[in-house]
Amino acid sequence: MIPLPLLENLSSEAKYDLVCRQAARIAELEAQVRALQKQVQALQAQLSKNSRNSSKPPSSDGLKKKRMCSKSERKKSCWDWAEIVILDPQVFFA
Repeated sequence: MIPLPLLENLSSEAKYDLVCRQAARIAELEAQVRALQKQVQALQAQLSKNSRNSSKPPSSDGLKKKRMCSKSERKKSCWDWAEIVILDPQVFFA
């Protein structure tokens, strides 16, 4: 950041010039903020798309996260097959 001179030591023309440069810089920064906001919106829209709500193939969805069960929900319906095999291998190999 550029240190500003004391305003008391500036002439009226110098103060006017300083204000004009600051206004121009503010306009540049506002334009940059608007461009970045548009970019964020585009990226958020891209993240929200999957194969169900766009023309993307299912393979582009990535891996599904395993559903976590609460203690009250712990039933066989909530486990995946690997957990059932680990917990009770005789279910499959009896």
